[in-house]
Amino acid sequence: MRDWGIHVSRRNKALKIWMSVRLNGLEGLRYHLNNAVEMCIYFQSMVVTHPLLRIFSRKLALFTFYYEEPGSSKEENNKYTEDLCQFINQSHKLFVAPTKVHDINLIRVSISYERINKTVIEESWNILKSLMIRICCILKWSDQLLVIEGLYVQALWTMPQYLRILYLNLLA
Repeated sequence: MRDWGIHVSRRNKALKIWMSVRLNGLEGLRYHLNNAVEMCIYFQSMVVTHPLLRIFSRKLALFTFYYEEPGSSKEENNKYTEDLCQFINQSHKLFVAPTKVHDINLIRVSISYERINKTVIEESWNILKSLMIRICCILKWSDQLLVIEGLYVQALWTMPQYLRILYLNLLA
């Protein structure tokens, strides 16, 4: 049940909760929930440090964020957020869910893996950063791209300052 899981439909939701309590007990369930919330806060603290990502909300082990480039309109930022979400899912390295609240496109991240730890969160953050660099370069500067170490990047001297910082941080 842990690795395969019962499909969570209305009909099976109570069964899944009952089985989890039966197998792990209340203390195990509390530990799992508290760990998921802590890892969500940890991942959110990493996203907050990024200059182009803004946190929209967080509830328990779920948080949403969006892409916001300085000087861009709301429609452009919505488009970039939507493209980033699709690009992340098409990479098959992470899975995020798109959502829309008050005409703002958001990326929803849910931390629900039972064996989650800081190493997994840090790997996910590094994957997210590298995918962001790729999508930024592909969307905006596709006519001047170079391939360096498997990443699509523009020549460093012609990159905007924030993208240069992102790329150099990724290499470090």
